Amino acid sequence: MYQTTGKQKNIVKIKLTGIDGSDFKLADKLAGLKKKPKGYTWHHLDDYDPITGTCTVQLVDSGIHIASLPHYGGVKVLEEFLNFKYLSRP
Repeated sequence: MYQTTGKQKNIVKIKLTGIDGSDFKLADKLAGLKKKPKGYTWHHLDDYDPITGTCTVQLVDSGIHIASLPHYGGVKVLEEFLNFKYLSRP
């Protein structure tokens, strides 16, 4: 997981937007980051709340995240719950 400094956070709760890029920008803002650090990506945890539309994301090493594919996270939960495809997904 990304090592933060000062008031930065590496775990935040966001309202899912349906678009990875928008989720990541929101997470960057809530985490106190100007932009996502190189070599890291936001992983959606599998705690999607259909009532609030929120999910926890954590800033993890991109290589490890890719190596764990396919995996079951918050986006997969949302896709199955609402029966739609998240944008920017392969």
